[in-house]
Amino acid sequence: MSGADGVWHDAFISYSTLGSAQLGAALELGLEEYGRRWDEPRARDVFRDVADQPATSDLAADLLTHLDRSRFLVFIASPRAVASMWVRQELEHWIARRGTDQLLLVLGEGTLGWDQSQGRFGELSTLPESLRRAFRAQPKWVSLTWTADGFDPADVRFAAAVADLAATIDGVPRAVLESRHRGEHRRGLAHRLAASAGGGVDTPADLNLLLATTASELDDSPHTRRVLSSALEATSSLTLLLGADVAVSAVSHAAESGSFLVGRTDGTVERWCGPERRDVWVSGRALSVTAIADDATGDRFAVGFADGRVELRGRLGLAHQWTWGPQAIDEIALHPLADVVAAASSGMVKVFAPTGIHEYDGFVSVHLLRFSGDLLDIFAWAALYQLDLTSWELTRVRSFMPLARPGPVAFATDSERWVQCQLDGGGIQVHSFGSDDESFVQSRRGFIDAAALSPEGRWLAIAASGSLVVFDLETGGPPDRTHPLVGRSVTRLLVGPDGHWVAALSGSRCELHQSRPSTLCRVLQPHAVDVPSVVQAALDVSFSPDGSLLACISFPTGPAKVSVWDVASWIEVAVIAPPDAMALRFLDAQHLEIRALDGTATVHDVPTDEVLHEAVTALAGPRLRVEQLTGRWGLAVTADGIVVAEVEQEGPASFTAAVTTDGTRLAVSSSHGVLTLRDIEAQVDVWSAVLPQMAELVFTAAGDMLAGVTGGGLLVLVDALNGNVTARLQVADAPVHRMAFDPWGRHLAVAAPGGPLTLIDADVSSWRRLAALRAGRTLTPNERRLLGLDSRWV
Repeated sequence: MSGADGVWHDAFISYSTLGSAQLGAALELGLEEYGRRWDEPRARDVFRDVADQPATSDLAADLLTHLDRSRFLVFIASPRAVASMWVRQELEHWIARRGTDQLLLVLGEGTLGWDQSQGRFGELSTLPESLRRAFRAQPKWVSLTWTADGFDPADVRFAAAVADLAATIDGVPRAVLESRHRGEHRRGLAHRLAASAGGGVDTPADLNLLLATTASELDDSPHTRRVLSSALEATSSLTLLLGADVAVSAVSHAAESGSFLVGRTDGTVERWCGPERRDVWVSGRALSVTAIADDATGDRFAVGFADGRVELRGRLGLAHQWTWGPQAIDEIALHPLADVVAAASSGMVKVFAPTGIHEYDGFVSVHLLRFSGDLLDIFAWAALYQLDLTSWELTRVRSFMPLARPGPVAFATDSERWVQCQLDGGGIQVHSFGSDDESFVQSRRGFIDAAALSPEGRWLAIAASGSLVVFDLETGGPPDRTHPLVGRSVTRLLVGPDGHWVAALSGSRCELHQSRPSTLCRVLQPHAVDVPSVVQAALDVSFSPDGSLLACISFPTGPAKVSVWDVASWIEVAVIAPPDAMALRFLDAQHLEIRALDGTATVHDVPTDEVLHEAVTALAGPRLRVEQLTGRWGLAVTADGIVVAEVEQEGPASFTAAVTTDGTRLAVSSSHGVLTLRDIEAQVDVWSAVLPQMAELVFTAAGDMLAGVTGGGLLVLVDALNGNVTARLQVADAPVHRMAFDPWGRHLAVAAPGGPLTLIDADVSSWRRLAALRAGRTLTPNERRLLGLDSRWV
């Protein structure tokens, strides 16, 4: 409010410089900071003589001028203030001209007592005579006498006093001001974290992701969204080396806690949460850990050593210890509910249970041990065995024929799928214990060192020739992604749930690769009848009104195909083969209208692919149209043929435009490199942004987000409220045919002529989950303290 009607200051602080200097300075700073917008220097202009008084020949006159130009007078009452000539002069001047309505009392020292019978402050009050008799009724005052011997301005009592004074000065309830202060504090902290995440060249990638995620959580703004999307794009294959000082010899993962157990050649076992080492256990003898198994929660783990010793440890330390013999433990498994441990060594399996030790031999080799209820699955060479833990009977469940040159074998822990690799890398056979079905994956990667399946069996990782290669077995296509390995020789791989990470044990280290693509894009490959998983061009896309289905026109190598996906699972649920197609739209969740090149249309029932009826005329166009102006450089928006808005440019220019669903806003991208949002009804520009010309524009149904893609395939997501860019993604190498948002604006489908249909994740909550998953850890208590996240205002 300062600066209006000759007002210079919101408040003038009157106090004794001898007794209340620290309190006066703290009040000035507190009043200027409390409720301050994060991008402004102060919330209020507060005058304090020592801090703001310039050198002048007439000090008294200058002080009184500033006093006259202030809305409120804040008086810090104390015995020394009563004795001060300057303070008495300021108070008398204020009362004579302004009275006491805008005079705020702060008790710094002494006492204040209101004499109800006299209607004034008592004789012993810490006020000058002119002020004791000035109040017509008992005023409210703020007591800060506890600060007389020194104080911390961060004290909650001081913050409460500042809030009371600031709320009175602003003329708003204290609760409203506190809410505003908390919101601005969060916004300011969010932008500081975003600046650290966006500009930290030497900041570790996992910390960058956590800073960007936290900033987005504190303030979901276009700026923090852009920083978060950039952090995700910058971590396409975040690699964490879980210590390299002593060689790593075994690794295990706790699914529920997300932590890793790392066993070393010196006999130590460490628990890692992302890049942070949390716990260390030291064995009695310096022998290498050769096998390790963790339970899902991370509360217990079993360890096998090079001398055949087996240990079961919990939070309280060593629970059980068994000695096998001189052979090293090759494989180990821990029962999820009981203190039962299974171990394999040199073709023998032993089960260590409270009831005793049970031995089974005759195996050529054992690849994996897995507890499943009252059964122990033993995945051995060429066969699967099951051990009944109640009767202790061993049964051969299934046999299989190994490859001619067998290499690594991998099993999925939560499904029936398993794979065996050709030793020379020629290929990989994919099997299922529940059926005789087999499939074959071509690797062509040279000698395969190790292989592993994700628990659900969808994602296969192989280590070959210094590279980590990940396959999606559901699509059966080429490798989903490839990462370079730091260590050249890999002895063991682990794949996380849904393929989100791959741990590679190589030499002296455990490399943790975040294996899912960093981009916020998902590629959907329509399955054509003649050429599976290949798209020559994607022409048009459409979401069903309820957002449950997505349809795309694609051209494999021949006639058009229309593929329909279930949005919840992204499984292709229907393939329609019309004679030809150029456009489509859903009429409802079950019926899809496909328009041919000649303008005729057919309506298809998606579940049955039945043609319900044919239209003989072209589809009716939208009520709102965007058309080029005749004889001028510009665009016209028409409603049923009537012009409702025009956008005109000086000089030659080309345009791309889009209109919101409700017809109130028009977005125009010109070849001059400007994107403009225009209010159609008011005929005014809401905002303009300098951006390259877009070849295609589309709004969300709510009109709050705008997507544009350049001729070179660069997608830009823009906040339609203010024109700020929230993300930039490269989605294609050529111009895009068509884009469509789902009804809620969470997904954007992009149809490009030279490649597959691309689905953009536009949901910031999904970005945060992906960033947290990729970071592999949370902020430590010390990091939270240093970043200011433990403040009560956060």
